[in-house]
Formats: sequence, structure tokens, C-alpha cells
Amino acid sequence: PGGGSRIGTSLLPQLMAAAVLGYLAQVLKLAFCTTQVTAHNQCPLTFSSTMHVICASALGFLLVDRAHQAYSLFYMGRSAMDRMFASLRNTALALATFEQGPPELKARASDPHHLHRAMLESKEVGRLTDIIFALIRQAVREKWHSP
Repeated sequence: PGGGSRIGTSLLPQLMAAAVLGYLAQVLKLAFCTTQVTAHNQCPLTFSSTMHVICASALGFLLVDRAHQAYSLFYMGRSAMDRMFASLRNTALALATFEQGPPELKARASDPHHLHRAMLESKEVGRLTDIIFALIRQAVREKWHSP
């Protein structure tokens, strides 16, 4: 599965079902009780304002809990990305230090053979670093997108 929105696959059908159910309940109430109902005890298909408050409170709790869960996941992902970027920054710093080398090697830097070998080693370290981060990225994707 791609990185598409989850609204179309999970939330939208639930919202549509709730809307259809609410509409059908209203049509059934109007057909069975007519429009002259002024109190909940005049029609068996209506319920009191106390029940509305109870249902609204439960839905409000679920909404707040879901928002808290979503923010917790966002914060956890952001923390993981911050740690990964810090590791990448530290790796880049280490590579820059590795490429400069100790002062005694700078004297041999004018040697073309030594310079060529250092460039090849630097490219190899960069390639291996790219492979490591690609594997990390793939592992994270598999963890979050696996059923």
C-alpha cells in the first residue's frame, strides 16, 4: 500500500454509514410520530435530552481520546526523526573528520596515488552510509505499514 490517506479507506465509510443511519432514523421518526411531537414521552422513537447529553459526552470523550492518540503518534514520529537527523549530522561530522585525517597524513596529500585512494575510500564510506540509512528507512516503513 502506498502512503495514501486513511480517510478514504477507514473514516469515510464510517461517516457515510453514520449519516445514512441518522437520516433513516429521522425519516422513521417523522413517519411514525409526525411533526407534532413536543416531548420525548409522546413518541417511543425519541429519547430524552438526558440521553442526548450522555451520548454527546461519550462521543466527546472518544473524540478527545482519538486526538490525544494521534498527537502521541505524531510526537513519537517526530522524536524518531529528530534522533535520525542527529545521527545523520553526527555521521556527516565524523565523515568530514575522516576525510581530513590526522596532520601527518596531510603531508602525504600531495602524492597522487594516496589522494586517489583516499577519494575512493571516502566514496565507499559514503556509499555504505547511504545503504545503512536506506535499510533504516525501509525497516521503519515495514513496521508502520505492515498489517
